[in-house]
Formats: sequence, structure tokens, C-alpha cells
Amino acid sequence: MRIAICDDFLADREELGRIIEKWAEQCNTVIKIFHYSTGEDLVDFYQNGLNHEIIFLDIFMDKLSGIETAFKIREVNRDVSIVFLTSTPEFAIEGYSVNADGYLLKPIRKYESKLFTLLNTLKEKWMSNVSRSIFIKNASEGQRIRFSDILYLESEGKSIVVHKIPKGSYTCYGKLGEISEKLDSRFLYCNRSYIVNMDYIVGVKDDFVMHNGDIIPIKVRLRKEIKAKYFEYIQGKGMVCEPSHFKIEEKNVFYQKGNGKMYKHSLTNYPN
Repeated sequence: MRIAICDDFLADREELGRIIEKWAEQCNTVIKIFHYSTGEDLVDFYQNGLNHEIIFLDIFMDKLSGIETAFKIREVNRDVSIVFLTSTPEFAIEGYSVNADGYLLKPIRKYESKLFTLLNTLKEKWMSNVSRSIFIKNASEGQRIRFSDILYLESEGKSIVVHKIPKGSYTCYGKLGEISEKLDSRFLYCNRSYIVNMDYIVGVKDDFVMHNGDIIPIKVRLRKEIKAKYFEYIQGKGMVCEPSHFKIEEKNVFYQKGNGKMYKHSLTNYPN
């Protein structure tokens, strides 16, 4: 597990690090701790497409506060566990606005048992996510990415670009066919250069329109079969509403729920 500690007080970072190492030794868990003295450094790490499993984030820091740092991280990563560190509980409620997993009062040594309990919970959460993720790497580094964070995969020569939700990407070496074997049923091979996450398709006619507006071409010769696989998938998830449920005049359309909105699709070549 990769654990980040972001606090502008060195003594506090070191104390928390020692307690986390004690927990890891007791529960036989392999960890790597990363130390950050500013929110800006931590945000830069995430904007470069990298991530941790857990972040311990001090609320009161110079320049970028812990809450502001968390908001910026959530722009590029929705799932990393965030735990706030604070000397007073009055600001803990702000953590709910960024889906924080908890908060700890300082000094941490007084709340060691609470920290251990929280770490056990977050470890279980992480292990559950591992089964729904893929580990990819390039020449110098690797990263585990949850399936739910992948928008689509794109082959560029000998490299693969993993486009992520809500934004960002990660480039690795490999073949698209080899990676496709490690993905689950939500992913669809739509041509030799693209694999899309069907959960993030918001429109389809001759091509797929993705959640971020990118247009992904469908192989012309197999267009009918590929679209049929997509329609079968979203029907199976109950993502299709019949046109009769809406007061509309258009014909041959259906509506799909997504991102809090309703998206209109053409029913051209819709499978029977």
C-alpha cells in the first residue's frame, strides 16, 4: 500500500509515519510512505497521473489548505482514501464535502488505537478494489488503476494510453490485446486501436461518444455486432428507459441515464 502523509510540520509527519509503520508490522502489511510538506507538492503528484491508496492530510497548512488540496485531488482522483489531520474537531465536517474517509485529532499518539482501526478498514477497502483494477507499468514506474477510473484505452505505436475519469492519462508499454485479457465485461474492443469502458459511453451512432466528449471510431465492418454488444450490456444493467416514458416527438431514440443527466441515442441497427 502506498500511503501519503502531507503535513507542513516535520515532527508530525515523522510521528505519524512511525505509528503507521508499527501498524504495518503488526498486521504484516507491506507499505511505502511518501512525505509531503505542502499541498502543492501533493497535487502536482496527482496531476502527473500518479496516486496513492491512502492520504493523511493536515487541514491547516500554509498557502494551500488541506481542504483545498483535497478538492484539487478529487478533480483527478475520486477514489483515493483521504483522512484529515486536525488539532480541533470543528473543521472535521468540511471533510464530507470531499468524501473523506475520516479524520484524526492531533497529537496522533493519543489516538493510536483509532488510527489502527481506521487503517484496518482502509486496508479492506483497498483489497476489495484490487480485484477490480489493473496494474500497468512503463520502463520506470507502475500504477494500479481501478476499472471504474478507466474511460478508454488507446494504442499508439508500441505504447498504450489509458485515458482516465474524470481527466488525465497514463502511458505504458504493451499490446492492447494483452491488456484486454485482464479487463472485465464492461470493456469493449471497438477497433484495433481502442477499448472503451461502456459505462462511460453517452452516445452512439456511427461512433461512440465518451463521457468527456471524445469520439471513438467503431470498426466499420463490425459496426453492427459491436453496437449490439453495447446495447446488450446497457440493457443488462437497466440503463435504458423506453421512449414512451418521456413526452417526446422524436422516434427511434432511447434514453440512457449517466452523470446525473439523460443522454439521447439513435436506435439505428438496434438488435432485436
